[in-house]
Amino acid sequence: MAVRPAAGGVFDPARADRRLLVNAEHPDAEDPRRGYAVDDGLGWVDETGQRWWFVAFFSHYCTWTELPRAVTALAESFLYTGDRRYAHKGLVLLDRIADVYPAMDLRPYSDMELYNSHGGTGEGRLQGCIWETFISEGLSRAADVLLDVVDDDEAVGFLSRKA
Repeated sequence: MAVRPAAGGVFDPARADRRLLVNAEHPDAEDPRRGYAVDDGLGWVDETGQRWWFVAFFSHYCTWTELPRAVTALAESFLYTGDRRYAHKGLVLLDRIADVYPAMDLRPYSDMELYNSHGGTGEGRLQGCIWETFISEGLSRAADVLLDVVDDDEAVGFLSRKA
């Protein structure tokens, strides 16, 4: 049976095969370390009850820190050089962020005691509501620069086909 891709290319945990979540160094079903340090996105809980946020940490620092930085860098590169290739790449990233942003919600992680710059409110989408202001400011500035090329047939055509 073929697996259908998730809607919009977004991971759907309900469709995941949890049998694949194993420590690759201990793949045997009888090995007690089979699940050691395996994080399904909601953290790994050790034998003392301590939750370790491997995937959340990666997502926070690598994805939602670096992707907005990349958009900003591409917008600045376009601004300084006029090379529309930078703008096209920045628009693609900005468009994808806009696709997933509305569904992002930090609250479930905050409820599991993952503190993330929210000042105790638990609020935020990509990061806590305090640091997220920096993301939105940077993306807004980049969008202001990048939207100058939305009349470009190549950029509009690509994004329209993707939609």
